[in-house]
Amino acid sequence: MRNVVLILEGLLGSESEPSVLRERTGFVRRLPEVADIFRGVLPTDVETPEAALLGLSPREVRLAQGPLTVAAFGAEPPDRSTHFHVSVMSLVDGQIREPDTERPSAALQKQLLTTFDSLKSKLLTVVPGRDWDHGLVWEKWGDHLLHGPNHAIGKPLISVLPEGDAEKDLRRFIDDSINMLTECEENRRRLDEGLQPINLLWPWGAGIRERVPKMALRYGSPVRIFTDSLRLEGLARLTGLRVDGKPTIGTGLQTKWETLRSRIQSESDSITVLSGAKELRRIGDFDALDYFAREVEKNLLEPIEEAWRTERSKGGLPSFLFVATGLEQPEKSDSLYALVAEVGGTPQQNVPFDERVLGEPRLRRSDVSQTVLSTFRGIS
Repeated sequence: MRNVVLILEGLLGSESEPSVLRERTGFVRRLPEVADIFRGVLPTDVETPEAALLGLSPREVRLAQGPLTVAAFGAEPPDRSTHFHVSVMSLVDGQIREPDTERPSAALQKQLLTTFDSLKSKLLTVVPGRDWDHGLVWEKWGDHLLHGPNHAIGKPLISVLPEGDAEKDLRRFIDDSINMLTECEENRRRLDEGLQPINLLWPWGAGIRERVPKMALRYGSPVRIFTDSLRLEGLARLTGLRVDGKPTIGTGLQTKWETLRSRIQSESDSITVLSGAKELRRIGDFDALDYFAREVEKNLLEPIEEAWRTERSKGGLPSFLFVATGLEQPEKSDSLYALVAEVGGTPQQNVPFDERVLGEPRLRRSDVSQTVLSTFRGIS
């Protein structure tokens, strides 16, 4: 282990929420004694804001959900094609609903793969993914009006059907998916068990694969990415980086801590981005969020700090950057606050690593993308 960036999305709260950072008693509590703490800024008025977490300016990247999903699942479609994210959903009494189980059973997953093959046409090809998330490629370019799951859930299917250049193909794809899945044996079994049928493939997030910078050239070293974010996994692959995603490291309370810690420590240079805290904060489960924060401190922060100190004692110059994101700037709706701790920098004895310092006008602020990039730039 030489240089580590660890980013926890959603770990930073607001004044109206319980602070899981303020409750920490180990590494986080000691940060003012060992790190330069400052405020990071992340733009949100861009199409691909997570680019900043890789050290890439989000102003340089414009990738919709579809191209990121297709890239995350390792597909290399034709150049002149449009990519979509496909969410596996339920259609009950003509209304779109979320799946009522965490992931598909093995039998349902097998049925989905069979359905994907049957739905393949001259212009449409499904890119098999994971659980309820998959990709779709339409081998043309065009304009589309589509509704993502957040907008479609709870609505009648007829009111949110795709419009635009691929309208005919996408509507046929949706209708065929309903017909094939509704009558399959696995959905009959689900109905017998009181569960909703999984009978709708829903395309959204249309976009084309734009060119993005190759980040290894900017870093000056081969950096490994660890993330449970599907979007970030896709972006990392497009920038030419090596990436381990959710199947390897888990997510949220099911994060595979020992595996992740071992992989970080075996790599010379790495960026880890975990989104579990963001999801727990979104649903308001602050007890689980506090537990997650304790696990992060025990399984990642403290072991990484120990390895960092060992490397320093041998005469090395390792970097360890810890970033917690999650608070929208009150004076600007187009960006998020983050707290950044550069371990080994000039200590800020009176600056705790928690929400209390965000309103401090004298606290230095920095662009997160530039801070991440500078951790690796110039390393040979």
